[in-house]
Amino acid sequence: MASFYPYPGLELVFSRLAVAAHFHAPHQLLSSCRAHGGLRGDMACVCNHQACEPVGHEAYLPDKACSDPAFYHALVCKTHSLPTATALLTTAANIQCAGTAQEMDNGLLAYALCTAGVEGNAGRAGDAAAYRETENGIEMLHDAPAERARALKPGTINIMCFINHSLTPGAMLEAAILATEAKASVLQELSIPSLYSSSIATGTGTDQLAVACPSAGKPVTDAAIKDECDILSDSGLKGGNVDKPLTNAGKHSKLGEMLGLAVRRALYSSLARQNNITPASCCNIGHLLARFGFNEEEFLRSAGSFILPEQAALLRANFQCVFMDPAAVSALAALLHVRDQALWGVLPAQTLAEMELTHAALMAASICGQTDKFHTFRQKMEQYGSAGGPEDVVRLAAMALALGFASKWPDLP
Repeated sequence: MASFYPYPGLELVFSRLAVAAHFHAPHQLLSSCRAHGGLRGDMACVCNHQACEPVGHEAYLPDKACSDPAFYHALVCKTHSLPTATALLTTAANIQCAGTAQEMDNGLLAYALCTAGVEGNAGRAGDAAAYRETENGIEMLHDAPAERARALKPGTINIMCFINHSLTPGAMLEAAILATEAKASVLQELSIPSLYSSSIATGTGTDQLAVACPSAGKPVTDAAIKDECDILSDSGLKGGNVDKPLTNAGKHSKLGEMLGLAVRRALYSSLARQNNITPASCCNIGHLLARFGFNEEEFLRSAGSFILPEQAALLRANFQCVFMDPAAVSALAALLHVRDQALWGVLPAQTLAEMELTHAALMAASICGQTDKFHTFRQKMEQYGSAGGPEDVVRLAAMALALGFASKWPDLP
């Protein structure tokens, strides 16, 4: 167990299954916690607790963990010796893979701590729901596709934000919005696939958020936190309560900038540790096609159908490095972006077929480095047609990869 003081009045305690933020001075807390959530000024702690392992460990949770938040809250507080006045976030992500980051400006501190897992139930805002909540409990939506009904599999992004200056209630809500936008921007940049549509995810179905700051009032003088004040006396940070709350945490404010940067850095770090997802690892054809139902074996089999058996065997033996070829990935990324733009109504839908063929031919030419064969590749692809549905997108990409790879090595020894 280890302790860390981001600023006087706030202590972060890290243990194997939890990270608890203890308030040694009055704080305001805005959270999505099911127990003690909302805007509160009477909380002594906010905790992010690992309830289970991400895969095959659901039975570890008590039956009432989801159905009775108060019961689960009491159980965790008792097990981890937390005060009753604790707001509780829950995750299946490894607490030890938490990412942290802070930004400072003129004595103002924005500190973010994130745990993140996106391989279980990442989704996009507006994706089809798996259930509805009624007076009688949870009603599963049987008209939802089977693959979407698995929305309750573990996978959560939990964000805790701490600011060492008091905020107005409106500014606290702005901070929560800003942190959520920062999260969505990271998933967009990494092309994290929604598991319930062919779109890029904006979060997961179980994301939780907490924003905390000192309550407005007199500066901290309580002897109980004198030691931590001494520890941080050289940091230039203010601690505890301040008289005049900040009124804005939006993108135009310095606090909003700091908070956005801190959340983004913390989330990038957590995704790298938890899921081994980094910008470099996302430079991958399979990653970009994941939201279209990509299956590695089926993709290679499809690609092999367009070229000679010996060429297909060479491609299969080297698929990992071929899949991460920057030129090929960039062309595929352009193809998918054009498709998204047409589906969103930005580009005319009637031009989608032509644009997909053009970018697929560019992908093939990029792989072999022979731009003079662009028109030849495009003519061959016209025989197949445009991408159309999600499965056709994968097949068109497989054809482009195969034709480009075969042209790169036309004469095998």
